[in-house]
Amino acid sequence: MTALSYEATEKLRPYSGPLYGSTLSYMVWPILPQGSPHRSRAFLRQEETYQLVLNGNGNVIDMIVRLENNQYAKCWRVDKQQSETSINSVMDSNGYECGPEFIPDSTITESARIARKYSVKDYIYPSQYRGNLYSEDVGYKIWPIYYKTLVLSHNSFNQKVGSIYIVLDSTGQLKDVIAKTFEKNHIRCRRARKVSPATDANELSQTLAKLTRDGYICQDEFFHYDYLTSIREKVQKEAETKLSLPRYYTGAPFHTPCYLVPFKEKRKSFKEKRKSHRVEPMDKKYLVLAIDFRIMGVAMQVGKDFKRCERDKIPIDNQHRNIFLYSSEDILPNNIASAAEIAQYGRINS
Repeated sequence: MTALSYEATEKLRPYSGPLYGSTLSYMVWPILPQGSPHRSRAFLRQEETYQLVLNGNGNVIDMIVRLENNQYAKCWRVDKQQSETSINSVMDSNGYECGPEFIPDSTITESARIARKYSVKDYIYPSQYRGNLYSEDVGYKIWPIYYKTLVLSHNSFNQKVGSIYIVLDSTGQLKDVIAKTFEKNHIRCRRARKVSPATDANELSQTLAKLTRDGYICQDEFFHYDYLTSIREKVQKEAETKLSLPRYYTGAPFHTPCYLVPFKEKRKSFKEKRKSHRVEPMDKKYLVLAIDFRIMGVAMQVGKDFKRCERDKIPIDNQHRNIFLYSSEDILPNNIASAAEIAQYGRINS
């Protein structure tokens, strides 16, 4: 049993969070940097990065660390004589535990696959690992596991990618899963086992995984084919009724007469970006239509050149894919450039 002074017990706080059941009545004790005065205002107001977890008898149960997302994760209890393999060995493990979150191996595998796909494109991610766990000399790179909101650009402007990452070696092989702490260091997530959900739910998940959406991927954006069809129909109707045509184009990479229909940007407005004192240049993207208004594809303008976007399919259950999805549900009157706007845009940019 750990003896606590009266002054120490005043600093104890009830634990509140998903790591332990509420019926356990655990308490937490903050661990401050050496030299921090215990009676300082900083001590009283801050959510400390490291905390000891104690039971009702004053015994230390765990040490926990605050993550960048303000959740807490359990620290590892390590014996110096243990090998790294034995420390991270869990019988029949099927994923990683990062704080209160369990990440299945299937998600890890998918993240690694996508990371390898984009590792040759010189984007901000996968990025060189810099931190306290590994030497920069080994050349490890990190990729955010929950990258649905990741903008695959060459800059790190306004990136919101969560606090959990996979670690890849120079050949693209998975080496670890880590989480960023509140102090911008990193901790390793732990191998764990989670009981599979009920059979009916599991079967539903597998069924959804087999169903796909068809469309085009441009950098981080996926344009669902139904979305493109809705735009095509609107443009064709306005062209026929208002005699207003989109931008006419015959150059590379199509080398055939076609129309270029610009997509309206759905992200931050220019005014909002000015408030942040930084303006992020975005590559322009276009729906490419044949002269008879058939869909030829999607293209991206980089400088004065145009590049084709890849035709691809993604699972309908798109929760953890690293793309910004444009689908038919996004279709609103002010979300599609009218044929008149397109024609004016074409005259300016032709």
